[in-house]
Amino acid sequence: MPETSLAASTQCNSVLSQSKARLPNLKGFKVINISKFLGQPPQGRSKHLTISIDGSAGDKYMNQHNAQLVITKKIVASCPQIAIVSFNKYQTDWVNMYGLVNGKVQAFTCKDVDEKINWGEYTCL
Repeated sequence: MPETSLAASTQCNSVLSQSKARLPNLKGFKVINISKFLGQPPQGRSKHLTISIDGSAGDKYMNQHNAQLVITKKIVASCPQIAIVSFNKYQTDWVNMYGLVNGKVQAFTCKDVDEKINWGEYTCL
């Protein structure tokens, strides 16, 4: 997906920079438009931050769901256009997705490929 621009506030830029610095073996950090396949995002929040990490430290981090949720909460609170933050293991299909659902940041639910996807859910491979 192509990277999009983010009209970010100073606070948003600061939180994004701090988040980048905390991530192990960072391979990608980009803002994209939310896929129509994920359902209808909250009003005014059309952006999805994708974070790619690599290496053995990346493997370990992918299992640290609380740390990912903390970063997501900070980003969503500071960046009013972002509704989703996804963490993925570089060049794999391993993805953990978090976002704003009914006013609360939480983990998205993984659904099978054949199931209908609503906001707050994503397709697992």
